[in-house]
Amino acid sequence: MDLIDCILENRFIKGLYPGGVSNDICVGHLGFNADADFSLDIHVRTPPFQEVKKWGVWGRDYDRVVFVMRGTHIDNIDIFGCERFDFQRLSCSNIDGRFYFELAGSNWKIAFSFKNLTIQQSRTYISDD
Repeated sequence: MDLIDCILENRFIKGLYPGGVSNDICVGHLGFNADADFSLDIHVRTPPFQEVKKWGVWGRDYDRVVFVMRGTHIDNIDIFGCERFDFQRLSCSNIDGRFYFELAGSNWKIAFSFKNLTIQQSRTYISDD
């Protein structure tokens, strides 16, 4: 399952990435609220399938896309090695109406489950690597 399949009202991102985004992503931000809501920023370094005019041209004006999302009912949180996050393949699944998210490298991991996820905004930038 791809991350796009976990997002409510996903037409915009599905149009940009019809093949999915889970192959090469990085978590830029993960924040928690007391009521089990959370915020999640996903950085994608794969060019979109179609250009977004206001973003400019891939490789010249931007080479990363960030999707800023909000989610609900987060639990089963497992995080270690935060200082070493990098781009990896995301594992996503749906079991009994809950989504399970896991992104891991050789010495770090982010994993959690949640109920809903919605895109709040998107932005772009040029990386320095």
